[in-house]
Amino acid sequence: MEKEVLGCALSYDGKLLAVSINETGIDIFSTATWIRTASHSGGGVIAISPTTRELAKSRQKSSIVEVGDILTDKLRLVLSGHIDEVTSIAYSPDGSLIATASKDTTLRLWSTSSGESLHTLNGHSECVNRVAFSPIGSQLVSCSEDKTLRTWSAQSGELLIVFNGHKHGVVSVSYSPDGRKLASGASNGGIGFWDAETGENTLGIVGHVDTVECLAFSPNGHQIASCGPSGTICLWDSQNGELLNTLTGHLFRVTSVDFSPEGDYIVSGSWDWTVRLWKAGEGKSSPDGFSESDTGGWGCVALSPSDGKYIVTGNTNGAICIWETLSGNLITTMTSSPDSIQAVVFSPCGKRVASVSGHDVQLWCTQTGECLQIFKGHTSYGFAIAFSPSGHQLVSGGQDLTVRTWDVGVGEPVFILEGHTDVVMEVVYSPSGHQIASCGDDGTARIWNAATGDLLFTMNHPEGISQAIYSMDGQDLITISPGDGILRCWDPQSGQPIDRQEEIYLNIICCCFSPDGNLVASGDREGLFRLWDRSTGAFVRVFQSMIGLTLAIQWKQDSEGMHYLATIDLGSVRVWKLIEKEKGSYSLLLLWSSGRKELSLEDANVCGESEGDGAVGLSPIDLELMKQRGAITELKVRSDSNDNPAHEE
Repeated sequence: MEKEVLGCALSYDGKLLAVSINETGIDIFSTATWIRTASHSGGGVIAISPTTRELAKSRQKSSIVEVGDILTDKLRLVLSGHIDEVTSIAYSPDGSLIATASKDTTLRLWSTSSGESLHTLNGHSECVNRVAFSPIGSQLVSCSEDKTLRTWSAQSGELLIVFNGHKHGVVSVSYSPDGRKLASGASNGGIGFWDAETGENTLGIVGHVDTVECLAFSPNGHQIASCGPSGTICLWDSQNGELLNTLTGHLFRVTSVDFSPEGDYIVSGSWDWTVRLWKAGEGKSSPDGFSESDTGGWGCVALSPSDGKYIVTGNTNGAICIWETLSGNLITTMTSSPDSIQAVVFSPCGKRVASVSGHDVQLWCTQTGECLQIFKGHTSYGFAIAFSPSGHQLVSGGQDLTVRTWDVGVGEPVFILEGHTDVVMEVVYSPSGHQIASCGDDGTARIWNAATGDLLFTMNHPEGISQAIYSMDGQDLITISPGDGILRCWDPQSGQPIDRQEEIYLNIICCCFSPDGNLVASGDREGLFRLWDRSTGAFVRVFQSMIGLTLAIQWKQDSEGMHYLATIDLGSVRVWKLIEKEKGSYSLLLLWSSGRKELSLEDANVCGESEGDGAVGLSPIDLELMKQRGAITELKVRSDSNDNPAHEE
């Protein structure tokens, strides 16, 4: 693909796939050959008729829907009536109706024969994100930023049920094939299951670490697939919410997922410019599919203090691992619980590690791997943890909206700091240990007196905040809002903003200070790693490199002056060496990585003309991918491992 994939739609017979591409258009593929058969202008939300080969599309930021032939793009209808951007399009099962949702807070029902607007559905108070028809077409469901789902009569447009329960905006919704259930996905990663007839919330699960972009039931209704910004696709048991499988392979946000009509494969589209096909089954990955599942992805990372000789990582399957920074050798593995490890941190002396998993904070010995202490008190999932500079206290925060400090020696709480109105995503001590900074989904960063627990300052943002870090000298506090991607600077002594340079930090996800505090490293949504020089006060970009989506960065300097960075991306941890070639000139060298495999096919041609040439050590999935990309022209697979011309990381 030429740009980020915004959405995918399969034709009713499964023979065509429409792919909406950001700022580019819509490509149509034959699913028999995966050859592009047509390209159209557009690049917004799309839907395919269940009875004919017609495509309904709305261009990005447009309030108009166009309906025409999927192959020739011959226009038949123009649906005009919304006064703001159309966010979702759905056909009724018999193809006689189109439903549209819009940022103007309304839904509209249209006749597909005449293009007439039949009903305007009012009730939502904020942007309507998605609309879907029930399997028999008598009802439709909508979801909105106002945190509700609503069902409506498709015949009269009458409001039937309002579903309350989500605490965040609802982004995705889907009917089960029998029409008796609804599944909804929210902007905080939660997935809700509902009785479509009564409105009862029957089940709730934590689906993703961020927005659930799309949901799709399998044709038999036994499974539901979900996707989001983490780049993974999750398969769930629709009866009990059990996670059956996690499909990894996309490098960026997955925006759409769907099952084929027969349920034999899954199609997904992503911001990594790819559409991927996956073998579907009863929660098992297939050895000859187009990607591979993983036993768990790395979710958090920390470097040991002072010298950075060791790295600790936390896994989504509950494992905590300690590695040698330079070699990548695994030193110790500690198993916390089946719950995902949300945060890890070394103590200032480097002899202990603290982690957050489930509701608990745990303290570990780095030498033996023994669990030394479990701190209990949080009433919901924890997401953040930090040691005080002295190592005598810990601070944690999470989904119960509290910030809690703990005495490390006795394992007892010291303060419970209340004030946040949504999930606490980050906590950190100031370098002096006199302050604690916290931030969260409520759009505030708060600074507390570490000795008394008193709230000192509240800094407001237009979006939720995912990270807060102090500069080495404690004079700056940096915060990041994933919603707008802007890095903001604050004076922690007054709570007032510091104007370093206005809004040059768009799309930033994470950052950290260099050990001397003069540089800031950042990772953004487009996969760029950047260095910013702040020695003059303003932030000046001095280096950038494409390394892929980065969710967390840590930076340490060893006793010999070498600089090491550890990064977490989608499914793997990577360790880099940062080299300053001359004053202000840098290069970044990858030392090692662990986790998800990445296969490079850039200008690759594995098989040559001689009989001895061939691919070595590749899985069937990688062979399939290489053939598809044209990297293998004459397949001769050798079993020896002495000479491997294929490059895998």
